[in-house]
Amino acid sequence: MNRLKSFTGKGVGVASLALASILAGACLLGPLAAPVAAQELLAPLDLGQQGLDPQALDQSSTTPLNPEPALQDEVSIGTGATLRGLDKINGDTLDVTVPSGSAVMVGKLSVTMWECRYPEGNEAGDAFAFMTITEPAKSADPIFSGWMIASSPGLNPLDHFRYDIWVLSCTTS
Repeated sequence: MNRLKSFTGKGVGVASLALASILAGACLLGPLAAPVAAQELLAPLDLGQQGLDPQALDQSSTTPLNPEPALQDEVSIGTGATLRGLDKINGDTLDVTVPSGSAVMVGKLSVTMWECRYPEGNEAGDAFAFMTITEPAKSADPIFSGWMIASSPGLNPLDHFRYDIWVLSCTTS
């Protein structure tokens, strides 16, 4: 009896009885409804009734279409990037400009900026930066290597217990 308590805790209640009646109805109607559904699925398709000419359809019209590739936005490559680092323990933030191909220390992390891209003709637009982040005191293996996107820093974030680093913009000079 303890297992059949309803949300009110007073034994078998209205909610339990309603659920039991729904399940019983599904069990009773299920075998009756299944043959009808199967007959509808197995019935031949009458193209003439649908207003289509069966001879007009050829094999090529039933194959999936190959969509044209989507046009990509034109991008320009910046000379570096402006990053923001946050020390989550003491709340300090640091903005740093990193030229492409060089590294900078943000707290105890080494950030190497490889490339920064932005929409052509819109230097203040969304920045995409490829970077590698290591913690040299612990290991030479990167703790992050990939693209970060300025408008969506949570899409591909650095996962570190103390520091957050994200891209603000690309630099052009």
